[in-house]
Amino acid sequence: MDPTAHERLAAWLRRHPFAVDSAFAALFFLFTTVLGAGYAGDAGVILGLLLSIPLAWRRRSPVWAAAAVVVVSLIQLVGFSDLLGANLAALVMVYALAAYAPRWASKAGLVTGLVGSVLAAATFYTGPYDPASLVVISGAIGVSVVAAWALGDLRRNRVLRMAGLEERARLLELEHEQEMRLAAQAERARIAREMHDVVAHSLSVVIAQADAAATPARPTRRPPP
Repeated sequence: MDPTAHERLAAWLRRHPFAVDSAFAALFFLFTTVLGAGYAGDAGVILGLLLSIPLAWRRRSPVWAAAAVVVVSLIQLVGFSDLLGANLAALVMVYALAAYAPRWASKAGLVTGLVGSVLAAATFYTGPYDPASLVVISGAIGVSVVAAWALGDLRRNRVLRMAGLEERARLLELEHEQEMRLAAQAERARIAREMHDVVAHSLSVVIAQADAAATPARPTRRPPP
């Protein structure tokens, strides 16, 4: 792909974030649910769909999308006994909250994800009761949650840093333009002063010449014979 086509594609993707996120949600549903739905049945497909749809709004409305994923996950915890591939949507939303949502929502997403890791381990663990195993499983899920949150927060900080650099560049450009305007005004003022001096000098010369021409010449006195 030549650079021009690559740039056009990148520009299109930047202009259509919702289309990109919708495609991501569709692919997420395909790979986590459709291709692996044999063990989950119809209920698993429905839950996978409900967990995948909010991902299309992960950047446009991250708080509401995360709330939808939380509600579906709670329904799954109450009425479904299997862990689904689509439950990875929770990690996606933790990342999205850290990257795109307000800071309070980012922290709330981290806490909710950590609580969810404990609930998921306690609900979907099928082996004999073993507190150590539950701790290990919930810890592994919790590490995934923290990693997703850290990546999202890293992206947020990078975007903020780039925005700060762009703002600084804009202010420097404005300052440069202001200096150029002030320099141009000073130059115009200097030229105006010089023109004023030249005109004033010319007028004084003209006035002096006019006064000289208007003064009657005195008659020349002849010596007596």
